[in-house]
Amino acid sequence: MMAVRVRILVVLLAGVSITFAQQLSSPSVQVDYSIRGVVVSAATGNLLDKVVVTLSGAKDRMKIAEATTGEDGSFEFDHLRSGNYALRASRRGYKAAYYDEHEECFSGIVTGPGQDTSHLRFKLLVAGVISGVVTDESGDPVRNAQVILYRKESYDGLGKIIQSGSQQTDDIGAFEFAGLAPDDYFISVNATPWYAVHPRPRFDAQGNPLTDSTPASSPLDVAYPLTFYTGATDSDDATPIPIHAGEHAQLNLSLHAVAALHLRIRPPDGGGKQPVVKTGITQNVFGVQVPISSITSVYGTGFTEISGVAPGHYQVHFAENQASDLNLTANTTLDTSPPAPGVEIRGQVAMADGKNLPAIFYLIFNSPAGSFNRSVPVENDGTFTAEAMPAGSYDVRVAGPKTPFSIVEMAANGAVFTELHLLKLGSNSVNLAIIVARNSATLNGYVQQSGKPAPGIMIVLVPNNRSANHELFRREESNSDGSFSLGRVAPGAYTLIAIDDGWALDWARPEVIARYLAHGMQISIAPSQKVVNLQEPVEVQPR
Repeated sequence: MMAVRVRILVVLLAGVSITFAQQLSSPSVQVDYSIRGVVVSAATGNLLDKVVVTLSGAKDRMKIAEATTGEDGSFEFDHLRSGNYALRASRRGYKAAYYDEHEECFSGIVTGPGQDTSHLRFKLLVAGVISGVVTDESGDPVRNAQVILYRKESYDGLGKIIQSGSQQTDDIGAFEFAGLAPDDYFISVNATPWYAVHPRPRFDAQGNPLTDSTPASSPLDVAYPLTFYTGATDSDDATPIPIHAGEHAQLNLSLHAVAALHLRIRPPDGGGKQPVVKTGITQNVFGVQVPISSITSVYGTGFTEISGVAPGHYQVHFAENQASDLNLTANTTLDTSPPAPGVEIRGQVAMADGKNLPAIFYLIFNSPAGSFNRSVPVENDGTFTAEAMPAGSYDVRVAGPKTPFSIVEMAANGAVFTELHLLKLGSNSVNLAIIVARNSATLNGYVQQSGKPAPGIMIVLVPNNRSANHELFRREESNSDGSFSLGRVAPGAYTLIAIDDGWALDWARPEVIARYLAHGMQISIAPSQKVVNLQEPVEVQPR
């Protein structure tokens, strides 16, 4: 019986092979192209074996085939159609990456007549590691501490420092972040002393807390400040941790307990039965408000106490969209008051092509630090009203169904725009006129350097209208044949630039990008255009 099954399997496999061979020989399907090359260490140039190389479509990333390199480091994919492909390589101890990857961009491999795609050299970076131990002032391990890894990212061109990973320390206080690309990193530790005891407030005869009382002093009423490597308690003073390819940085972080403070929050009416809503405390970490370890207690009269907080600069959140900046140096009682009336923003939204807005459409106001977010519905006639908006700067965006939308033009009466396209509100009411468009165009082109196609070049599409939103920027990398494609482009006037090795630039900052704009290519995209094919190549500029 087993022999019969084997013979049937052989016949089936033979049939599949014959069918596949017939497809390859069919004159209607041209599959004459190959993608071949070797994988090497970016640091040493040595050939790498046991590397898994995956072939997929450059746009859809759907897996087509997979190969594993041998001792000669080689891989090959034959019988391919002409097209644009993505290559991804992974190996233990190395940073998995797409071919010539730079964050979210990579260089696609374009097959077709006249394209040499059989001599690729795929460079893999040895992954870096950051590990360490968190201890207290006595040298004992701090268990269950939250260790957060940060790095500078260039995705939006603003050079922000963002969170890149998070771990809890184990029973010996150890942590490890592996698979790191070469970069500068930062680390913070947020923890609570295991032995900490925070005294409760005293109560009157009716069981109500005495809001003006001070908890009895206790040597166990302590807290750890949010601590950065190497001991700083403010992100502005944090020490960067440079990681090179293959480097293993071993760190020791020591936490030092300090006397904890108590923050009391009294509701606006001084009593009642409703607690202050959404009470919490955050600290500014690299420009973003981050919750810190603390204990919040809410009592029947609406009195709230936040305990277990180290001295420092904080933002206290005591109601929806209400916050107060506070330099906490001693036990403090915060008397909340009814929310300030804020600023009223009224305006009109219209489509760039003159068509009607979608039935469901919103304006979104976000503060850069992440402490405020509000969605405002836009009526069918395009009008909107945002009431009680706190003074400050906001990133204004729009949201609609299906196709993404962008603000292509915005004018304000009663407010100004910052250099980073943020709407800055003062104390006056504001009128906004907003023009939006669907991000539905695709811009295709080529870049060249010294008269030849240039692969791996950073392409940036910069909106000419300085009041336009930052989301109108587009960035991409040129493919192996120098081609590129920028999708989801909104109508408008732009400058297209190509920069050699520009990946570390804060390219969305006006003072950085200005020197490249004079030599860029002017592009105009009409609302009716879906595909724009450039007739002339974009010249590469040196960094």
